[in-house]
Amino acid sequence: MARHFAKSFERVVRIAAYVALLISGIGVLVWTPQSYEGISLAFTYAWGIFQVLGGGVALIALLARRVLWEWRVVLVAALGVGFYAGLSWVQVLTEAAVHTARAGDITALFLLLVARWAMLWVKVEEAEAVERARNLSERDEEV
Repeated sequence: MARHFAKSFERVVRIAAYVALLISGIGVLVWTPQSYEGISLAFTYAWGIFQVLGGGVALIALLARRVLWEWRVVLVAALGVGFYAGLSWVQVLTEAAVHTARAGDITALFLLLVARWAMLWVKVEEAEAVERARNLSERDEEV
């Protein structure tokens, strides 16, 4: 019972996280932050586009229970967050250390998304190994 609850809870939390990334990315594109003086707006747009694409497709994948899709796009979402983390660290280094907490938090989210990708990679590899073993077993039965 506890395992089922934990799996369901984890799925709901991931859905909420991907929704938040999607909304954040849309927000970046609609209300483009102007606080990164001296930095090309291309980085800001890339941040928004990657979050919309990565967060949106990962959300769809999660709702459709397609782990392979999520695995393929979670790094896109991470890339969007990574752009934001990079811009935040630039502010820390060029403007004020007061931005350190935000930069650290965003960097942590970036790393957690990369960790999710790695965890999904393991699941994909395990599923492929099971499939290979099943195919070998079926061929042995035919002989």
